[in-house]
Amino acid sequence: MSTPRLRRNRGSIEMRARAFAFALAACLVFATAQGKQSDSSQPVQVNADHSMMSQDNGLLTLTGNVRIDQGTMHLDGARAVGHFDQDNKLEHAVLTGGPAHMHQQMDDGSMVHGQAQTIDYTVSNNTIVLSGNASVVHEGQGEFQGAKLTYNTDNGQIAGEGGPGGQVHMTLQPQKKAAPAHQPVAPSSAAAPAAPAPAASVPVPASSTQR
Repeated sequence: MSTPRLRRNRGSIEMRARAFAFALAACLVFATAQGKQSDSSQPVQVNADHSMMSQDNGLLTLTGNVRIDQGTMHLDGARAVGHFDQDNKLEHAVLTGGPAHMHQQMDDGSMVHGQAQTIDYTVSNNTIVLSGNASVVHEGQGEFQGAKLTYNTDNGQIAGEGGPGGQVHMTLQPQKKAAPAHQPVAPSSAAAPAAPAPAASVPVPASSTQR
């Protein structure tokens, strides 16, 4: 019987279609306004209620009201693990929470807000990866949701993945229409009053006194 083979073929087609859908979702890019160019040159500020440094692997574990700030960019969560390089500079930090949050101001003054179960910020390449019920909202522009979102803090671009059985969702706000230009008032079409007609000349009769 050919039924099992048909089922296997059908399953293979569905798997290929699903893989194609995931690949397509991973390539979606939501362009936003330019991120604050000065943020990447600012120092990284780290605050938490408790911290524990591991000298063996250069990991810093932070717990309780964790806050990481760099310029206008802000991240917070319940817990974070920071990875440091040989010069004791922060390479990247992984924040977790219920959920963890981030926000950044754009050069045009608008704000980008994001949240996810896990936020991984890599300082060296200006990248934030949001995983687990991730969402990013650009005020006045739209909202992006997916299982995994990658946000570039430098150019403001977002790439998304839908995850197994899921999709990437985007809600884009309509662009505001420009106000119509002021139209000049047209001159009145009423006819100007006609000039008075000249008085009719009355002929003077010849004098009758002369013969």
